[in-house]
Amino acid sequence: MKWAFENGYHTSIDYLRFKTKREDTDIITLSLEEIQALSALDLSNSPTQEKIRDSFLVQCYTGQRFSDLKNLKVKDLVSESGELEWRLFQIKMNKPKVV
Repeated sequence: MKWAFENGYHTSIDYLRFKTKREDTDIITLSLEEIQALSALDLSNSPTQEKIRDSFLVQCYTGQRFSDLKNLKVKDLVSESGELEWRLFQIKMNKPKVV
């Protein structure tokens, strides 16, 4: 709306008074036992569900967003001093940042 106003697409500033209602939400987390149960679940008869479960577990263990996992490339995995490290490159608010 601001962009449209600044570029002459409308003349109303009523949008400045618009407020959204924010509601408190409960934060729900999985316990270690629940994560282990998911990990032990036999999904070998459904390769698609197995991949989804594994992706979800990687997110649980790393705390990364789905989009970060989706954009993971082999070149992002670096071996230093014998350990494999994920060099995550995130773009937030148009500012590149290595995490």
